[in-house]
Amino acid sequence: MSPVNRYNTKMQAVPNAATPQALLRQEVLALHAYHVPPVSGMIKLDAMENPYSLPQELAQEIARLVMDAPLNRYPDAAARSLKEKIRAVARLPEGMDVLLGNGSDEIIQLLALALNKPGAVLLGVEPSFVMYKMIAMFTGMQYVGVPLTEDFELDLAATLAAIRRHQPALVFLAYPNNPTGNVFDAAAVAQIIEAAPGLVVVDEAYLASLRGRIGDRLLEALDTQKHPKQESHSLVSFVRLRADLELPGLRMCQCWNDEHGQHQTAADQVRESGNHFVLLRFRSF
Repeated sequence: MSPVNRYNTKMQAVPNAATPQALLRQEVLALHAYHVPPVSGMIKLDAMENPYSLPQELAQEIARLVMDAPLNRYPDAAARSLKEKIRAVARLPEGMDVLLGNGSDEIIQLLALALNKPGAVLLGVEPSFVMYKMIAMFTGMQYVGVPLTEDFELDLAATLAAIRRHQPALVFLAYPNNPTGNVFDAAAVAQIIEAAPGLVVVDEAYLASLRGRIGDRLLEALDTQKHPKQESHSLVSFVRLRADLELPGLRMCQCWNDEHGQHQTAADQVRESGNHFVLLRFRSF
């Protein structure tokens, strides 16, 4: 048998296990990538963006900061100076820590990785931000989605029943909700926080479109319930700083909670090494 024929015979004997369909995770193949449609020639109103370009003076200041930035060195991985500025601007109380990420997607992923024990569940409502479900699948967490009511309000009874049944390690609630745009009742959200055995994340990504943060109303609702577990609930709130500034190109998100920084520390420990959001870490505002 010639060498070519022997080669062809061996190739025919290779099992189909090496094909992409066989190698790739089926739940990933079944997903659709996060899609942003092209908007050339259109008036774009579907995202938290500024329709105006930067003022020339501000653009020149940013350019100067980038020119002076030590690009030959890694920036401070802990972003200490930036966190101090955020704490001061946001007037965060003592003991409340800050976690930064490249947009909210990274923080969602970091929290999922840090809390993903065997069998851990991530619970969300539907429809809501699609990345909650997608990141749960990416990280191997079980995902449970609770449908909203016909008018897109929280189905509180169904949500509390799902929490009792699945005991989620993570619960995500967008406020205002994406893509429906409505805000959930703070008292209902407070009940979910009290009932959840794990971490409840209030995603205030589109906070800039509201008057006032849900955090104040949640604290009032939690105080009025006088639940015996009130002091032990775990609430995380995060906002996209780039949305607040209407500069989505900055791609930075911040989150905080009051559990003495333990969640932030764990999330930072699973962050990829060398993963830095360059511009804001070089110069803190």
